[in-house]
Amino acid sequence: MPTKQQATIIATVIVAALVYVISSFEKALPTQGSPVIAIIAAVVLSGVVSGFITRDPLYGGVAAAVGGAVGQVAAVVAGAQLATLVPQLTPVLFHIAIVPAMFLAGMLLSIVFRMLPVEEMSEATEMAEDEEKTELGEEKEEMAFKICKFCNEKIPADAVFCPFCGHKLVEESIKSE
Repeated sequence: MPTKQQATIIATVIVAALVYVISSFEKALPTQGSPVIAIIAAVVLSGVVSGFITRDPLYGGVAAAVGGAVGQVAAVVAGAQLATLVPQLTPVLFHIAIVPAMFLAGMLLSIVFRMLPVEEMSEATEMAEDEEKTELGEEKEEMAFKICKFCNEKIPADAVFCPFCGHKLVEESIKSE
């Protein structure tokens, strides 16, 4: 199980890649409302990915915001033409203004995903299971051995003679006629 920091790094990289792809194609989409759809998709996907992976509001928000910003910057550097929904803002400033929305989406969806049951085991559960396996192993070990009634040594359960004192352990049954 990755730590919160490792999960945040993983989520940030995935979010950056997703936002890069969405930002790269947002102005190339054929319909009039497609930039709105692309921007909403970028915000929601950044929140979903970071929230699901981190399951922590602060780390989820950071992963969504940083990953979203890096993805958008990478798209601009690669030559993507970003759209703006606010005419007073340049496309770059508009996309910078979206980063807080990604942060909030990451935080909120982290809270949602935290409430869902998780199949992962906590360290306490793992330790309890290890102890249980150890106890079962010791019981099996005790079941596989017995104590010689002559010398009190631990011997295999199916032994006919004691390997330590040599006494015969299995009594022959007397056949009654």
